Amino acid sequence: MNAKNYVCPPADFLKSLVGKKNVLGWTLKELATRLRCSPEQLGADIKREKVSFLTFSAILMYCGYKPHEVFGLTPNEKENRVLLSEVINQYINDKNALHAKHQNELKDLALRYLEATPELKKAEGQGLPKQDLESYEEE
Repeated sequence: MNAKNYVCPPADFLKSLVGKKNVLGWTLKELATRLRCSPEQLGADIKREKVSFLTFSAILMYCGYKPHEVFGLTPNEKENRVLLSEVINQYINDKNALHAKHQNELKDLALRYLEATPELKKAEGQGLPKQDLESYEEE
């Protein structure tokens, strides 16, 4: 298994791993804490079958699989480190791109709101002044 050919497993399979009486023996909240993510988001991702490759890989390792088994790595230690770093770098890049997209959407929403409510442009004490948003664009 690798990030390029990864397909999220069915929700029923993922649900069979999570729970006090299931494979992991952890609740969704406990698993989310270990994965350093929101339990609500993890639950939604499982339900929609949108669990990322890295998250699923971490779950498999919590189930007892060795990293080289999860990532399909060869026994060559140097090669393993390179492949694992590629997976981690891809995950970080995807996460940063998602964050940047979210920030741009918030900025666009704020600008549309300011354009729809001209009185806020004049009353700087009542909200974020338009010039502050414009200077944010330049950064």
